Amino acid sequence: MSNMVYDMQGTGQPLAEELAAGGEGSIYPLLNRPDVVVKKYHQNHIGDAERMEKVNALIALYRENPCLRTLPLAWPQIAVYDSQQRWQGYAMKCVQGKKMRLLCNPKLTKKHFPQLTRVQIVSYLLNLLNTAEQLHKQGIFMGDINLDNFIVDPDSEQVYFIDCDSFQISYQGRRYPCPVGQDSMIPPEHQGLKLKEVVRDENSDLFSLTAICFMLLMSGRHPYEHIGGTSITSNIGTGHFPYGQSIRPGSQGAIPQGPWYAWWSHLSYNLKGAFITTFKDAAGSPSQRVRISELKKLLKQYKWSIEQGRLSNEVWPAQVKESEYRSED
Repeated sequence: MSNMVYDMQGTGQPLAEELAAGGEGSIYPLLNRPDVVVKKYHQNHIGDAERMEKVNALIALYRENPCLRTLPLAWPQIAVYDSQQRWQGYAMKCVQGKKMRLLCNPKLTKKHFPQLTRVQIVSYLLNLLNTAEQLHKQGIFMGDINLDNFIVDPDSEQVYFIDCDSFQISYQGRRYPCPVGQDSMIPPEHQGLKLKEVVRDENSDLFSLTAICFMLLMSGRHPYEHIGGTSITSNIGTGHFPYGQSIRPGSQGAIPQGPWYAWWSHLSYNLKGAFITTFKDAAGSPSQRVRISELKKLLKQYKWSIEQGRLSNEVWPAQVKESEYRSED
């Protein structure tokens, strides 16, 4: 495989060693510009005209939309070619940090985020939601929202969005869909459908974004994991959210015995209500899901309560909170 890529004018750039690889392609830093990385698609994707057209539309949209250039996005910025000017993929800025998924494993969290607090987790979530809100205002919907598509900076509150080439965009009157997604993060109304034919919108993104918020605050626990369920995707279909109900942990339909009820008890009353609304009450009514603006407000209130010492700042509180604090009502 050639270790060179070229722009449309034929100017070449050598590639450094492979940084990462996935199902679609591999990521390489530029040897002389490590702040820039290239995504080279695997050979079986190179001849995909539809994929190339979408990437070119993403590049054009980025150049024409100044808002996108202010957001923490690893967005396609320039097409790259081989020495024969055959399309290979695109270049984008390199982002530094750790995969968000590491925050969902206590052992890995302690290793990579040794000073982590609940306040910092909430700050990550607020920054994630701010960026998502700005994308929605531009008519851009992420679709494939999962813990592997966000990079967080352990030394700050920054959250970077990666795999932006899967986003659903509209450009010059044409809609380019998001054709992929993790089953456990797909909203109930899209379960079982061909994703390349699905039209994503604010409501569908809201389901997945709220799931991310829940999972980070619950150390990776999925909102639809419960005793007696078959699979997470099946549980999403039934809309059985096991929290905020009078079901004893360990019982049929409840969460297992363990630390999860204690962690849930330390969330603010109104934030818990938002999760119940989106995952239970609005399970079959996408338009009734809690909006990003409301979710941000509740997270800010929760953060304030932690900073005032009224709720725990521990990432994994060991004991169930004795009483509810409802000053946010």
